[in-house]
Amino acid sequence: MKRDMELVRQIMFKLEEVDGTEPFPSTIIEVDGFDRATIAYHCALLHNCGYISGNPEESIGGGAYFDMYIQRLTSSGHDFIDAARNDTIWNKLKSKVLEQSGNWTLGVIFKYLEHSARQQLGF
Repeated sequence: MKRDMELVRQIMFKLEEVDGTEPFPSTIIEVDGFDRATIAYHCALLHNCGYISGNPEESIGGGAYFDMYIQRLTSSGHDFIDAARNDTIWNKLKSKVLEQSGNWTLGVIFKYLEHSARQQLGF
């Protein structure tokens, strides 16, 4: 399965809206055009990079995620959301990264967003 950074961003925004007091399955997160397995897979990626706290559930036999029980956003997750919130900066990032390399990682995305935020604030 290919990683979709637009879906990652949408999932993070949706998680911010949910009260994180009880673990909940990723199935309550709905993003138009994406199925349960794809959303669960991307939630597991967010868990792996430390943006969300939770428990990924793998299908029998392993390999594919069928759900992700999310406890909360981490501090790094909140930082990502704050940095990714501005649509103008996000779209500039997309065009710049895709134009230069054709792919992007969460680490590269966050560094670019953080740098852009600092520039806007005059730091």
